[in-house]
Amino acid sequence: MAAYVEAADARVPDALREAWTRTTEHWDDPAPHDELLRLTVANHCFAWTAGRYRRRERDAVAAHQLERLRRAAEVTLMVGATARREAEVPPYRSATSVLGILIVVIVAGLVYATLIRDRGAADAVRPPLSAPRQVQPLQPGHPVSSSTIK
Repeated sequence: MAAYVEAADARVPDALREAWTRTTEHWDDPAPHDELLRLTVANHCFAWTAGRYRRRERDAVAAHQLERLRRAAEVTLMVGATARREAEVPPYRSATSVLGILIVVIVAGLVYATLIRDRGAADAVRPPLSAPRQVQPLQPGHPVSSSTIK
């Protein structure tokens, strides 16, 4: 725990530590508290300063300064906050596009197959456009079969 506290204190600028020392020396004077708050906001050391004020339990000045520090932290967070951008590409856009293309291809294939089948059936029923064939009369003695009768 001591190593953690030392590491946390090492990240705090010296000017802020000196301001805290001046604040504790002139505790009832609001000017050092204002300077400490200004340095805290400038260096984003809200947790360090709040920890120092919390060590002074049941002190009206510390409670008031903690409230000021809390409001300053909230304002700093609000000012730095940015609105989230909407996703430029909706999720699953490419999958939806591929699915749409596949559906269009399948429908086109079904329509094409239906038209070809209908055309083929119509051609089978329709007589050819060429001139009718001349039917040869049967010769005597010629065998009659189903293939010769039309």
